[in-house]
Amino acid sequence: MRTIEGPSVEVGRFRVLGAVLVAAALFAAADAVHSPVVPMTFASAHTVAPGIYQNAANVQPLDLEHQQQVLMTPRTRPEYLDQLAKGEKIREGHVVETAAKATLERAKAEAAAAIAGQTPQSMMGGSATMAGAITPGSNGYVVPAHGTFTSGFGMRWGVLHAGIDIAGPIGTPEYAVAAGTVIDAGPASGFGLWVRIRHDDGTISVYGHMYDFFVSVGERVPAGMQIARMGSRGDSTGPHLHFEIIINGQHVDPQRWLALHGIMVG
Repeated sequence: MRTIEGPSVEVGRFRVLGAVLVAAALFAAADAVHSPVVPMTFASAHTVAPGIYQNAANVQPLDLEHQQQVLMTPRTRPEYLDQLAKGEKIREGHVVETAAKATLERAKAEAAAAIAGQTPQSMMGGSATMAGAITPGSNGYVVPAHGTFTSGFGMRWGVLHAGIDIAGPIGTPEYAVAAGTVIDAGPASGFGLWVRIRHDDGTISVYGHMYDFFVSVGERVPAGMQIARMGSRGDSTGPHLHFEIIINGQHVDPQRWLALHGIMVG
């Protein structure tokens, strides 16, 4: 038996359809507020373009009082590498800041020692009583790091390898080979982090790829003082110390230079 539908039924259908369309429009508008990259169409409520992040329905509003930030996973490899680079710069800044604080504490301790009539450690040739230090030989020199000699000075694949490499576990101590003054301590292209020391005879020693360091520019360091920990930052294939010696602006073989001062490596 066929049922005859009256005008009231048709009006009811139009009301229901109208409510559905209004609700859809409201959902589309709400989605557009949070995702301006998504086209504001009815279809966008059902399809998501590749690479576009969807908003979860239960996302809580930002805490503006505490300036909360939301970090999303980068969508591309360049974005990922960019985030890594930014994170590394932040970490390098922390290393420099921490080293500056350590330098200040040592300066305070030496000032107190001077007031007490004691000789400051930085004015001595080196002392095993310093935390993390090793005792230099009678000639005032020490090995820059203990480990495995992996690469020497000279041409390598058509390019000058201007130093020697000593490999070891991350965190292996690195030492000032002789007394001198720190002239660089911070980020350096290719090295990640480096420290350079000008010694009393004008020779400059260079330490690269370190995990972190404990000295600051202008600080006086004695022979044997631990200045850094071995790492693998910059252009490096594994944790090691890249060590260079510069005399009168020219790189010389560090292995031979160390041997002339009674230090054998390799």
